[in-house]
Amino acid sequence: MDIQVAQLTTELKFIKNGMFILYVSPFPSALIFLMMKLLLKNMAISYLICVSIFVVCIKLVYRNASAHFSALPSPAAVAGVRETDNKIYLLVKEEKRYMDAQLYCHGRGGTLSMPKDENTNSLIASYINQAGLTRVFIGINDLEKEGNFVYSDRSPMQTFNKWRSGEPNNAYDEEDCVEMVASGGWNDVACHITMYFVCEFDKENV
Repeated sequence: MDIQVAQLTTELKFIKNGMFILYVSPFPSALIFLMMKLLLKNMAISYLICVSIFVVCIKLVYRNASAHFSALPSPAAVAGVRETDNKIYLLVKEEKRYMDAQLYCHGRGGTLSMPKDENTNSLIASYINQAGLTRVFIGINDLEKEGNFVYSDRSPMQTFNKWRSGEPNNAYDEEDCVEMVASGGWNDVACHITMYFVCEFDKENV
């Protein structure tokens, strides 16, 4: 029996699952085997039950761990933060459509970034440059009424804007969302394209 226990613990010590290799202490395996041996006279049945119980446990642990970690944001997806006195800006390096980007920000207690003055616009533009990007979605659109651009919090645009020359032009009658390029200029773009984006949060709510 000692030889079979040693063989069992050796077989169960390393279990390879995809890219993951799990190390298992030999003691629990041996203990399960010995318990089964006490309950059953047949050595082969004891062995099979032990292996079956062990594999099921490993699968359950792996499944729960995978579900937990897949729900966490990837550290590589976030390019740091920028702050002002009242706001926090988060550049998210995950390509999403405009509405999905807005939902992402909203789900975390914020909104797509709303550059309502020169200082904020310059901060976001600098953020884009330092991250090595060329453009991001910002929280401006005219989805409700063509040509009537508003911020993502539905507040109307005032006198400040950074439209690039010839913009907004609503090319192909489908450009209802807005991107900021690395220079700080704005373009209207189609909402269904995907790109990185910047979320904005009120410090008092963080």
